[in-house]
Amino acid sequence: MVSTFNLPPGTGLPGFSERYARFVAALRDEDLLVASSGVGRRVTDTPMDTDSGNPRCHATLITFRDRTQLDAAYARLTRDTAAHHGVQALVAAGLFSCWDMKDDD
Repeated sequence: MVSTFNLPPGTGLPGFSERYARFVAALRDEDLLVASSGVGRRVTDTPMDTDSGNPRCHATLITFRDRTQLDAAYARLTRDTAAHHGVQALVAAGLFSCWDMKDDD
């Protein structure tokens, strides 16, 4: 899952990163994800960044083992939303997309 977003005014990257890391650790402890990147900053001053219409400045990447784990994570987040909302409340203009990166059909 790729999440791209901005941080609202008054939300610093270090504080958000710490909260995000705790959120991810809790999901990992429950075997609801395989791995997650840290919070990345967008690099727009390169010709490799061609998405000029996307104003988002930060991104994370979460890896799930399979669709079953992804669905279980979603079910968990909809059942007990406090941790998820704690992170989500600090995100502005969030865009979340899921990708299957396996080579098989």
